[in-house]
Amino acid sequence: MAQPRDEAAAAAAELEALLMQSEAPRALDSLERGGAGAGAPPPDRLATARGAYSQLQHAALRAVADLAALQRRVAGLLVQAQGARVHAEMEAAAASGDTDPIQVIDRFREDRDCARRQAMEAADGEEAARQQVEALFHRLSSLTAKLTEAEDERRAELEPEIKAAKDDVALLQSQLEGERAKADAAQREAADIGAKLETLQMEIANLQTAVDEERDAAQKAEVQPGRIRHLADLVVSALRQLREEEVEATAQLRVQEAAEEGFLQESKELMVQHTAAVKANDKLRLACAVRERAADEVARDIEMARVEAERLLAEQVTWDVEVEKKKADAKREAEGVKSEQRAREVAQRKLNRAELEAAQLADQLPELRTAVANARGALGAEQRAATKAAEAGKALQAEMVALVETVAQEKQLTDVQTQLVRAGLSDVRHLDEESAALKAAAAERDAAIRAATSQHDAAVRFLNQRLQRLAEVIDEAEAKDGEVDELHKKKREVKSAHADLRDLGAGPWGQEEELTQLKVKADTRGTEARRAERERASAQADKALLAGKLSAARRGAAGVAEVADDIAIEHALVARAAEEAEESVEALAARKASALAAKQAAQAALLERSEEMMTLYDRSAALQEEMDEGTLALQRCDDDMRLLQLEVGELQRRVFATHKTAPDVVSYDRQIATLKADVLRARKEADSLGATVESPAASKDRWRVLPGKLPGREDLAGRIAVIEERLGARADLVAQKDQVLEELEALTEGLVEKARASHHPAFDLSVRMNEARRQQQQLTRRMMATVSELSLYQALSLKCAADKEGLAAELAAAKHNVAVGRPPTAGADQEFERQERDRAAEAEVRAQAAELRALKEEGLLGVLRSAASPRPQAYIPEELGVPVPFPAAFKPFKPSEPPAAVALAAQKAAAVAAAEAAAEQRQQREQQQRQGGGSASRAGQSTPAPQAMLAAHGTSPLAGTPLRASPLPPAQAALEAA
Repeated sequence: MAQPRDEAAAAAAELEALLMQSEAPRALDSLERGGAGAGAPPPDRLATARGAYSQLQHAALRAVADLAALQRRVAGLLVQAQGARVHAEMEAAAASGDTDPIQVIDRFREDRDCARRQAMEAADGEEAARQQVEALFHRLSSLTAKLTEAEDERRAELEPEIKAAKDDVALLQSQLEGERAKADAAQREAADIGAKLETLQMEIANLQTAVDEERDAAQKAEVQPGRIRHLADLVVSALRQLREEEVEATAQLRVQEAAEEGFLQESKELMVQHTAAVKANDKLRLACAVRERAADEVARDIEMARVEAERLLAEQVTWDVEVEKKKADAKREAEGVKSEQRAREVAQRKLNRAELEAAQLADQLPELRTAVANARGALGAEQRAATKAAEAGKALQAEMVALVETVAQEKQLTDVQTQLVRAGLSDVRHLDEESAALKAAAAERDAAIRAATSQHDAAVRFLNQRLQRLAEVIDEAEAKDGEVDELHKKKREVKSAHADLRDLGAGPWGQEEELTQLKVKADTRGTEARRAERERASAQADKALLAGKLSAARRGAAGVAEVADDIAIEHALVARAAEEAEESVEALAARKASALAAKQAAQAALLERSEEMMTLYDRSAALQEEMDEGTLALQRCDDDMRLLQLEVGELQRRVFATHKTAPDVVSYDRQIATLKADVLRARKEADSLGATVESPAASKDRWRVLPGKLPGREDLAGRIAVIEERLGARADLVAQKDQVLEELEALTEGLVEKARASHHPAFDLSVRMNEARRQQQQLTRRMMATVSELSLYQALSLKCAADKEGLAAELAAAKHNVAVGRPPTAGADQEFERQERDRAAEAEVRAQAAELRALKEEGLLGVLRSAASPRPQAYIPEELGVPVPFPAAFKPFKPSEPPAAVALAAQKAAAVAAAEAAAEQRQQREQQQRQGGGSASRAGQSTPAPQAMLAAHGTSPLAGTPLRASPLPPAQAALEAA
């Protein structure tokens, strides 16, 4: 027992020494020390390989430690099991009183043999585990050696390719920087063109607002319509020219954007080549990725700037719309002021009429002057009312001042727009300076292009295999230079267009006098409005004065009424005094009658005047409501007019666009007419030429008399011989040249193939790099498969160790139960009873099968017994000589169903066949179990009945799980079903 343990310990020590003496760490250290070389693998891959190897080494050491612990545990369990067995036997012997030394020695010998067998089995298991671990470590060492060899080979193979890739990366980086410089310059030019386009759009918007203001002023003034229309046409033509320039600038911007997209496409292609070459160097790839992200951020910043510019344009448009709204509001307010002025005039006329009526009333009531003189004390209230009216007039005057300020603000807004136009013209003047700056930038770009070209030439001299690619890049750069020249030409055209615009903008400055006249007219209108406001204020003051007079008249009438009351009182006194003096009574009576008549007349006139004033107030309220409704209607009409004006402007724009896009029919008609005339002219010439060709005699230019004489046959034969000799000499010369050409082609064929092969070194390099990458991926996959297999073996070894521990624990428990006298497992008795039931059922089935087999051999099973003779199903007529079935009237009858005994016999036969098949399968399975469990049956000969049963049937008590009850045999199940 100690010898296997010693061998296992020695194997574990040898395995651990093999791990410590592995060549993989030294190979990794050598690779890491040689990291400064050009062909060294990347540091991250070295770190990954080192980590993987360290994990493998730790796993192997852990497996060795687990194996040693398992060995120690198995040895301890064996010692414990042996001590427990000896102790149990001693106790059993003491309890039974069996102290025979011979029996004790025999029992001890049996136990020793059993322990030896168990130790041998454990040693065999340990030896198998040790062999597996050794195989794993041998495989690990071979894989480590292969990995080292593969790394060395790969480093030796890829070292020249890595150098070439680094050179290509440097060259591509220089090309990429040049192309990025070109792209940046193109983006700057695009930004400049966009800024110019924005300034042109602002100038167009300012000129549009100026034209709208001039149009409004022309509509208000309604003076010199022809001249103003002429000016408006001039401005519209200027706007059209500006729009055309805007379209041209937009086209240039699109061309520039297309060029920029071309540059971006080229830069993308260079980046693709760059990434294909940089995959061998991780640091350069990261740097390029950082640069690409920076370029993307710059592009996003440019896009954000464009969005911001569009937003500013939208804000400018909204501001223009608000200005138009303010103008419309000012117009509505001016019309409201006019309507209020008209209302004041109507009120003034009504007040004049009321004043005349008050004068007539004053003429009719001369006796009321004394009452008016007595009512002077009430003037204080009237003065306060006048003060309030004056305050109201001041408020109205303040409103007029605000209106005047609004008009002044409108005038100031016009000045601001004029200043904006001037600023736009100054921006146009600054375009010359910007074009000079663009020329300087173009010169710098040309210098940069020349520097890049020289750099390309140096790279061509340094790397001959990149000759064709660099030539293509130079051609592309020259094409870009041509495009730059075209852009410069377009810039010069834009400059000339800006000069024309500046000349056109000088026209509105020549119309300054007319603008000043319009401003003077607007100022006169403002003064008239202020004068009308003052007249309105005076009319309101007169209205207040007349209202005061009317109230004074009312108070005078009230005083007259009081006087009448006083007179009545006096009349009463006189009536009392009439009793004393009859003469005074008569006079007083007459006076009373006249006073009463005057009083009644005055009261009736006052009532009539009050009714008239009430009607006047009602009419004024109705007129005020009508004025409000008219003001609202005017506002709605203004809104409709503004909408109609906007629609008319849109229609004019559409008409202009349609005219611009529609073809010029007149010019086309003229061209068609000229083409028809040319066709007719060509036909006439063709006819004349045809006639000349058909009849050359009519034209002296078509024939002439040749001098000399016709040669004879001998002369012709001599000339033919000379020509044939010359022809033969030429044919020989051509054959010699063909032969020389064939020899040259044969000699230069190899050179041509080499030249063709050298045309695409990048393709060959990429193919080699792809092949190296593919080999690397294959090696990586193999390594990963090996690592996964090793991890699987480690997991299996751990699982085997755990199973072995569990089985050892179950073995110890079973031995303890057997030593005590209990069944080895909890379900051993039930399993024994189940197997006994199965044996009894199987014996019964076998007996039934033997009985059925005997019946079958005697011929008593499956035989139909009947006393009736079988009836034929056909007959043979004499005329035919062949069998013919019976007709329908004499067809054979259908046989009846077999009896129940026959059916039961058939079912029993089927059941017997199934039982025999099941018995044969069971016998085969028991034989296999006996062959696998022979050692266990030999070890348990002296065990109790359950242990003997388990040994006989090949089951192990070490399973640790209760045995399940097997189902009924198939034969028994068939019999129960029958």
